[in-house]
Formats: sequence, C-alpha cells, structure tokens
Amino acid sequence: MARYTKKDVIGCARRLAEDLDKPFGNCWKRVEGKPKATVGCWDVDYNATYGGAVINEIVNEAGGIHQPFGPMRRKAREFCDTTRFAMDAIKLFKKK
Repeated sequence: MARYTKKDVIGCARRLAEDLDKPFGNCWKRVEGKPKATVGCWDVDYNATYGGAVINEIVNEAGGIHQPFGPMRRKAREFCDTTRFAMDAIKLFKKK
C-alpha cells in the first residue's frame, strides 16, 4: 500500500474542482499593484501535523474563505478516498 502525500492531495482536489468547473490553485492576482483574490477559487490547506487536508473556497476579493465540505481535516489517503467518492457521485448524477 503506497503512502499518500501532499502532492496526491492536491491532485485529488484539483480533479474534483475540474469536475465541478471550479478554478483551482493560484487564487491570487495583482490588480493595480494590490493583491486580489479570485472569488470561487478553490485551494487545499494541508498540514499533516494538524490532521491533514481541507478544501478552502475564496468568498470575497479580500481573500475570505469558506470550507464547502466542512472544516474537518482528513489524512491524505482519507481525503483522496472522499474526493473519489464525490466524483463518482457526480458522474452518476450526470448520467441521470
């Protein structure tokens, strides 16, 4: 059984974001020299010491965040299993 890493977590989150047509990563840009967040953009907050990964979504141009799947952090393997489950559910729904 292979060990899951931060790289795996980011890949799993990116694929889920693509399935949901969400922009992912690189959520900040400079406008007139000032940082501005891309509203609706997703990114992963990953810290193995604090329990793992959680998806953050930018909710305003100042960079406020919301966690669309709740604040519970998941270890890398559990996070990827959860995103795969969600992607399978989306595929089933789209076939309907």
